[in-house]
Amino acid sequence: FGDAQKPTLAITSPTNASRFTTASVTVTGTASDNVTLAKIQYQLNGGSWLTASGLAAWSVNLALAGGINTLQFCAEDAAGNRSVTNNLSVTYAVSAPLIVQVAGEGTVSPDYNNVPLELGKIYSMTATAGAGYGFSSWMDGNSAVVTNNATVSFVMRSNLVLRANFGERTALEVQVNGKG
Repeated sequence: FGDAQKPTLAITSPTNASRFTTASVTVTGTASDNVTLAKIQYQLNGGSWLTASGLAAWSVNLALAGGINTLQFCAEDAAGNRSVTNNLSVTYAVSAPLIVQVAGEGTVSPDYNNVPLELGKIYSMTATAGAGYGFSSWMDGNSAVVTNNATVSFVMRSNLVLRANFGERTALEVQVNGKG
């Protein structure tokens, strides 16, 4: 008899629109057919179609590119019938550590120093002067002033350095401002 029935395929993990902070991901799923499954195929970001490991329960270990990755999966049976193609979109959120420096007496909150932050995402930090000091500026790694506001907003990029600068307040500044 001729087998005209298409196999079925389901992706069990990860879910669509998942975000990862590592480039390596394993995609798993299930497939079935009324007669015999022959292979499970997949495609990453429009590349060549490749064969997954397993049949009824299948898996693929992938190395993602930074950003959004598009994947397609389908099952094929022994008669050459192909399942509907299932699509999956996952994001590899690339990150890099931010270097935060403090010159003078003060603190920065949140303290992102050496914390990996997602590239392209907007973050902010607030500088608070210590006793007897005042905040003066935020500077980048090239000593260019980013802002004179205590709160700095920035788009994270590789090799980013931000420095909060605090200076000692003079006795006259303390008297004029009514503090001290």
